[in-house]
Amino acid sequence: FPLQAAKWFHKRILRRPFVCYDGCAQYLTAPWVPRLIRAATPAARLIVCVRDPVLQNVSWWRFEQAAMAWGESLHIPGPFGRSPAPGVRSPYPPAD
Repeated sequence: FPLQAAKWFHKRILRRPFVCYDGCAQYLTAPWVPRLIRAATPAARLIVCVRDPVLQNVSWWRFEQAAMAWGESLHIPGPFGRSPAPGVRSPYPPAD
């Protein structure tokens, strides 16, 4: 979500209606989301583009696989890459 300063600049300086986009609205499938959106922004207007659920899930799976491959390429253990071997402690987060 944009900063308040960006919203202010758009409305006051550019004198144009403010529009906010969210490119990944996966959370809209949760049943409690409409109530929370209305509570946070009662005047909001939503445009939701939908696609075939199977194609969406395949696309998401491919994205996650690419993200994991990227994480592995950085050689970071744990949630960003593959976990270390059993019994080997990850160096991150540091121990207290």
